[in-house]
Amino acid sequence: MVRRKPSCGTTPTASLWLNCQCCGITMALVTWFLILYAAVVVSNIIMTWMGITTLSMILEAILLALAYLCILSHYRAMTTDPGAVPPGAEPLADAGHVARAEFWCRKCESYKPPRAHHDSCTGRCVSRMDHFCPWVNNCIGVLNHKLFVLFIFYIMVISIYSLSLVSIRAVTCAQDKVIEAQMLNAKAREEEANSTLTISPSWGKHPGMRKAYHKLRRFRRDESLVSSVLTSLFDFQGCQLGIPAFFLVLEGILFALFTCAMLCDQMTVLTTGVSQIDRLKGMKQTNKQPINVVFGTAAFEWEWLWPAPANFGKNRPLVLGFRVRDDEDSGSV
Repeated sequence: MVRRKPSCGTTPTASLWLNCQCCGITMALVTWFLILYAAVVVSNIIMTWMGITTLSMILEAILLALAYLCILSHYRAMTTDPGAVPPGAEPLADAGHVARAEFWCRKCESYKPPRAHHDSCTGRCVSRMDHFCPWVNNCIGVLNHKLFVLFIFYIMVISIYSLSLVSIRAVTCAQDKVIEAQMLNAKAREEEANSTLTISPSWGKHPGMRKAYHKLRRFRRDESLVSSVLTSLFDFQGCQLGIPAFFLVLEGILFALFTCAMLCDQMTVLTTGVSQIDRLKGMKQTNKQPINVVFGTAAFEWEWLWPAPANFGKNRPLVLGFRVRDDEDSGSV
C-alpha cells in the first residue's frame, strides 16, 4: 500500500509547509482580519470624504495594493520552508567539523549545520534561524527571512498611510465644524445683544458679580463650540469617524510602533548576516558576506520589494550550510 504524502505540515514529506498548530492558525487569521479591517474602514472614510473622484480612486488603489502586499507577504512567509535541514543533509565539501557533537541534532537525528538551530514549534532544524514569529505562524529562517521583513515593512507602511488619511480627514472636518460652530455662536451673540438682559438690582452694588456672570456666559459658549466639534468628529452622520475609526487609530499606532521597532532590530541581520539567536550567543561577523543572506543579492534590486522567496542561485548550499546527498553533483538542495 502506497502511503500518501500529507497535504500540509512541517515534515520532510509534506507537500505544503504549514505549521498546523491551532494557536498559530488563530494568530494568522487574526492578522488577516486586522489588515482587512483597516482596509475596509479607511476605504469607507475615503469614499465618504471625497466620493468617486480621481484622487479617491488613486488613494483606494494605493490602500488595496498595500493590503494585498501585506497579506501576500504574510501568506508566503507562513507557507515557505524557512530552511529546514532535510534528513539527507551532508556537510559542505570544505567543512571540517563533521565529527563534532555540536553539529549533530539528537532530536532530528541528523546533521545540523553550524548556523542552524532546532525549532521546537516546527520540530525541525532551521538554517540561520532568527526566531519563531507567532504572527506569521512560522519559524523565520534564511529562506523566508526576506518575506518576514517585507511583511513587517508593509504593515508599517499601511499603518502610517491609514493614520495619515484619518488625521487629514479629522483636521479638515474639524476646521469645517469649527467654522460652522463659530457662525452659530456669532448668531447667538447677536440675539443676546438685541435681547434685554434682566439682572437683579442688588448686582449693581457688586460689579464683580456682573463680570463673573458675563465670564460664565462666554465659557458656556466656548464649551459648546468644543463639544460640537468633538461630537461631529465621532458622529457617523458627520465626518464618518466613529468607533471603527477610533479602533483603527489605536491599531495603527500600535502596529506602526511595533513594526518600526522590529525593522530597526532586523537591520542588524540585513547588514551583518548574523541572526538574532547567533547574536544572543555572541557570534559576530568576521568576513563580509558575498551576498545578502536575506534578499539574495548584494546590491538593491526592485525585486526586493516583491514578496517572493530570495533566490540565492549557485550560492544556495553556501547560505544553507549543507548539501543534499542526491543532489551533490548539481549543487542544489
